[in-house]
Amino acid sequence: MNKLLITILFFLNSPIIFACKCDLPKVEDYYAKCNQLFTAILYQARVADEINVGVIGELSNPKDIMKGSPDNILGLKSVAIGTSCQGHLLVGERYLICGNSEHYIEVDSCSWTKPVESVWPPYSLDDLKNYKKKFNNAQKKNADKNSAS
Repeated sequence: MNKLLITILFFLNSPIIFACKCDLPKVEDYYAKCNQLFTAILYQARVADEINVGVIGELSNPKDIMKGSPDNILGLKSVAIGTSCQGHLLVGERYLICGNSEHYIEVDSCSWTKPVESVWPPYSLDDLKNYKKKFNNAQKKNADKNSAS
């Protein structure tokens, strides 16, 4: 009985068991990791079928295209259902989309795809746009340097 009580107390007092730990990406990480980087509105969501557990949402109105093309990304899919890392889809919100050519991007609490309003303090969407300018200028300088030699 004492072992059972100790085990229960361990699980109840352990923040590691119930917390989802996320690494905070830097602005430049988005450009390194994401083939597509843009914003879009989640305009509808539905409960997935028996095979695909979770919620699937459809995207519309892509804008702020910073990298790649948003054409083949159709929507978002919540994952990690029933855990502390579960993703929640918010219809009507504009999302920062970090994609790699998948049709439905999986979203959980640690995903780099999240509502623009909650991307990550202390950064902002403007920081990503400014980094895009630096990124493009560096690529242009390299291209000019290579064509001159």
